[in-house]
Amino acid sequence: MKCWKKISDTKYINKKRKGVLYIFDGDTVNISIDTVKIRGVEFTKTHINEEFKTKPQALSFAQKYMKNHDRC
Repeated sequence: MKCWKKISDTKYINKKRKGVLYIFDGDTVNISIDTVKIRGVEFTKTHINEEFKTKPQALSFAQKYMKNHDRC
């Protein structure tokens, strides 16, 4: 994944697409990526919030998402 940079164990960023992926509490994945500018104000175009029963499920989802959306 060349476009996603790991900032910490729970945060990844994609600077080109203004994307942030967080893993909260080990079982919640929160993704905000791409923006739309309306009257000079930027809004998030894509926002995903998924909850999982286990941390491995959350990590698997996050890794698959970043791999499938690895556009710079």
